[in-house]
Amino acid sequence: MISFKINIMRLLIGASFILGLNLGANKFSDSTFLFCLESDENPLSIRRDGNGFRVDNIELDRALHKTGVLNIEPWISSATDRDRYKDVYLNRIYRVYIDKDRGDVRSAMSFLNSMYSFLYIEHENIHELHYQPNDPSYDQQCSISSVKADKAWGFWDIASGIVPDGQEVLLASVDTGVDYTHPDLKASIWINQEEIPELVWEIVLDLGADLNSDGQMSSLEIENFLIMSGMDNNGDGEINLRDLVYENDDNIIGANTSVFLDGVDQDGNGFADDIIGWDPSGTYSMDDADPYPREGASTTGTWAHGTHVAGILGATTDNGVGMASTAYNAKIISVKVSRDYQQTDPGINDGYDGITYAAKAGHRDLNNNNSWDPGEPFTIINNSWGGGGYSFSENTVIQNAHSNYGAVILSSAGNGDDPQGYYSEEYPAAYDNVLSISAIGCSGNWGGWATYHESVDLAAPGENILSTVIGEGYDSWDGSSMASPNAASVIGLLRSYYPDWSNDQLIDRILFSSDDFIYDLNPDYVDCPDNSGNPVVGGYCIGVGMVDAYKAIGMDFSPNIRLQGYDYEVTDGDGDSVLNPGDSFNLFITLDNEADWASAQNVSVQLEASSDLVEISENSLFISNFISGESYTNESPIQVQLNSSMGLEDVEFYVAVSATGADGYQYSESLFFNIPVSLFQEGFPYDTNSQIGGSPLTVDLDGDGSLEIIFGDYAGLIHVLNTDGQSWNPDIFPYDIGDDIWGSASSADIDLDGNIDFLVGSTNDYLYCFDQFGLKFDYEVGQPLIGTPAIGNIDSDDELEVVVGGYSSSGDLFAVNHDGTSVEGFPVEVNDKIRSVALRDFDDNGLDDIVITTDGDDIMAVIYDDLSLEVLFTAGNKFKSSPSLLKVGDDYAVMAGSYDDSMHAVSISGEILFQIEVGENVNSSTSFVDLGGVAYAFFGADDGFVYAVDMNGDPLNGWPKDLGGGVNISTSVSFSDLDGDGVPEAIIGVSGKLYAFYMDGSLYDKFPISYEFAFTGTPTIVDLDEDGDLEILLGSSGSLVAVDIMEAGTSDGYWNQDRANNKRDGYYEISGSECVDPMSGDVNCDGEINISDIVLMVNYIVNMGQLSEYELWASDINQDQIVDILDVIVAVNLILG
Repeated sequence: MISFKINIMRLLIGASFILGLNLGANKFSDSTFLFCLESDENPLSIRRDGNGFRVDNIELDRALHKTGVLNIEPWISSATDRDRYKDVYLNRIYRVYIDKDRGDVRSAMSFLNSMYSFLYIEHENIHELHYQPNDPSYDQQCSISSVKADKAWGFWDIASGIVPDGQEVLLASVDTGVDYTHPDLKASIWINQEEIPELVWEIVLDLGADLNSDGQMSSLEIENFLIMSGMDNNGDGEINLRDLVYENDDNIIGANTSVFLDGVDQDGNGFADDIIGWDPSGTYSMDDADPYPREGASTTGTWAHGTHVAGILGATTDNGVGMASTAYNAKIISVKVSRDYQQTDPGINDGYDGITYAAKAGHRDLNNNNSWDPGEPFTIINNSWGGGGYSFSENTVIQNAHSNYGAVILSSAGNGDDPQGYYSEEYPAAYDNVLSISAIGCSGNWGGWATYHESVDLAAPGENILSTVIGEGYDSWDGSSMASPNAASVIGLLRSYYPDWSNDQLIDRILFSSDDFIYDLNPDYVDCPDNSGNPVVGGYCIGVGMVDAYKAIGMDFSPNIRLQGYDYEVTDGDGDSVLNPGDSFNLFITLDNEADWASAQNVSVQLEASSDLVEISENSLFISNFISGESYTNESPIQVQLNSSMGLEDVEFYVAVSATGADGYQYSESLFFNIPVSLFQEGFPYDTNSQIGGSPLTVDLDGDGSLEIIFGDYAGLIHVLNTDGQSWNPDIFPYDIGDDIWGSASSADIDLDGNIDFLVGSTNDYLYCFDQFGLKFDYEVGQPLIGTPAIGNIDSDDELEVVVGGYSSSGDLFAVNHDGTSVEGFPVEVNDKIRSVALRDFDDNGLDDIVITTDGDDIMAVIYDDLSLEVLFTAGNKFKSSPSLLKVGDDYAVMAGSYDDSMHAVSISGEILFQIEVGENVNSSTSFVDLGGVAYAFFGADDGFVYAVDMNGDPLNGWPKDLGGGVNISTSVSFSDLDGDGVPEAIIGVSGKLYAFYMDGSLYDKFPISYEFAFTGTPTIVDLDEDGDLEILLGSSGSLVAVDIMEAGTSDGYWNQDRANNKRDGYYEISGSECVDPMSGDVNCDGEINISDIVLMVNYIVNMGQLSEYELWASDINQDQIVDILDVIVAVNLILG
């Protein structure tokens, strides 16, 4: 048994999609990830100050800061060396925080992994939703998951109709008014039952308008009553809640005062007819019972502010309309405190009056003692506004509302626009008994604009917050105005679960349960800088943490069991730690019960796989007592077997957890994680975060018997890797040349010193030559080099030369000696753009001639060794593909594609051999393959097809292949015999898929392989690790991929990379089909009849191979002019004697 510890990063990069632990719709945290140190490394000592953090491992500290890490922290703060499983120590696992504005989590993980050797790096998991409402815009509300409302809803059985009871949860929007007719708000509008006149009640009962017969009228029942009664009181042509509070003061003809308005203060709260709220600012400062925004105001302007706040507070949830709110089923009291003379950007004129009204409206003095007592209802009052300094009068309003009416009061901390600066205290937020709410992003990052101060109590999401606006629409806004109602709505949900709690109990719990992870992301705001830059020590200036609905409700009675991670040991595979189809492995999962939650008893854990092709044994775990703050890993392995027929996909595992919490609470949780199954070579993909063009070069650079992998990227880095994906000679490589590398590297011992040299061109106008010891020379051409250098013999000396073409309208052809000097007679003026060239000694004089194509004058030409230039062909548009040379017998063919929508095949004398018309431009260069002595040319086009034709231009059976409309194919095909059957396969990467085709056009098993990045280079196929099977190396827009075929095969003798070979001379030769000693049945002309001949015959019969004229003759053993199974039977009999 071979045991490997999982390297999550490598598996992650090596999967078809972004992988790791994928949990639910939001698969993993987008601002944090985890790493684990090797067991022989010491735990880190982390030091934080005003400049950030430092760790006592100098190499790792440098890597973390180069990656742009904001902060790190121990993942399990209480862990010691005792807390471990095998090589994984919990006190060596750390959480890393990144700035999302600088890049995504995956890129940061890849970069950090390339700079330091960890035991593993992985995504940080999040939980699957217990319940998701059916509101169409729910997925656009990042704040719901940020405050963990989605998790908190799981404490009710919403799917069975048991929902948060919000009838007594009153959320007041003291603001610019609320459009209480909005489709997503009208069902949530508070109705003051005691203010409904008795006469109206009699009519209601007569009409049966109390639809649920509960003795109360909801806002929807009132609207229905108005419709049933035809009460279009304001005469606007529609009946809605505006007619409920319409008063015809101006005696408008056709309008009537609502029957609900009788001018009597029925409930004795000092406000007559306040059925749905109050307007203490009124029309021209006259108070009234209609808290609607200013008439005619813009639907999305500042007058919609109160409506936006109201939607966050209490939009009706799970109604199939628009958005959801955390409070789920609460009631909204609209209090309009902006005066109507302000046409466009209203201020808050009567805010404290509005606070007083809201406090009184929500309180019912059940004990008749003119004060608030426990058990009496109260209001949660949101104030998304502020300004000015301390005022005794204002403070009196606040303390009165809190103490005498039991209100919970919240206020936005500000948007950083105070004249003093970002560091300031805003009022009413800074008064005692007001929860001051600062705005942060949904990820927990302070956005650089919101007010901060030690007077701030809590943080809540305030960026890109979707909510209702006037009319029927929605809009996303930023502001602490949005953060405050997000916190208020959480308190509303908490009150639904604990209806007997007082305001102080709710406040204490919401503060204690907050999530202080925000200071891991924003450490500067623990000791925040004041406006002079001096630290406010211990200020915690964005509050005690992010408001957390899930913990606030559940921490007393519920455990919170989470999946920390997983580990596996491959027990039957191919010798590496990458899981392949057919492998078996032992699985270990680690769970923890989060601190500050209830302990769990009788914990049952069941593990299932989503695929029938995954077999799990011993899949049940039991934990008798799972104490809060502890973790658990199964000691006995869970045995998993992967079926060999399964595809290359993630294996999704489902972990069903059930347990008993405090007071018999029945806890259940569903956890998910994915383990990738792939054919990727261990150590790959290798992340570059930059596009790779051309084709990787594989060569034993240092003569140690192992191959090195050489390639360049668009960031200007030349990479040299070992076969395991680790950097080779990191003191030199990657080598930064400072500009794009588009082509492939070429190699040969050009100076005959016994060391392999490799050449790279760049758009910075230089050609670079390296050997194992580093840079040998750089040669300035003064023109961009986007093609691949070709190596050949251009002059009469023994050493080799390098040929490159300048990509410029005045482009030249350059030939460079082994010492970095120009070959005599070069550069040759072509005055056109040249990509890669092809080399061949056409006249057998020992000197290579040069074939070029251009994309200005659109020519295909030969530059002979005497430097004369002969144009072979002029296309109808520019050549964007490089020329490829084929020799069959004594005949040469030059092929190149053009933007005249054709592939052109021309003889060396300029005769047109054939032309293949395609649907769009041709950027792909031609590759050649020998099928039984018959030459075939393969190429792609921008019409999405890959073409295969013989040297008459006739298509190969099963071709062309359509790889999808709209796919532009600029890469080229490579060939190798992947399965060792004597017949090659064609391999090409297009967009985000890697294809391998049999010669009949059918797909090779497990292909195409999908990948997260687009493939941008031509495959190199080689036995990279010398294990007898082939690997496919291929560049993408962000990494280098290596696919392990896992079948014995060979690339010998095939066009298996860009430009055919390591010299990149673009030349391929086929000897032809002549057999010196022909014999019937000896199909491959090796002098004997054996199983190899039968393989060729069978492949031909089943349309998987092509036969030459001789091979067809040799296969037709019974001479009936047909090659069929009867010939195979004869061959078998001949072999058996």
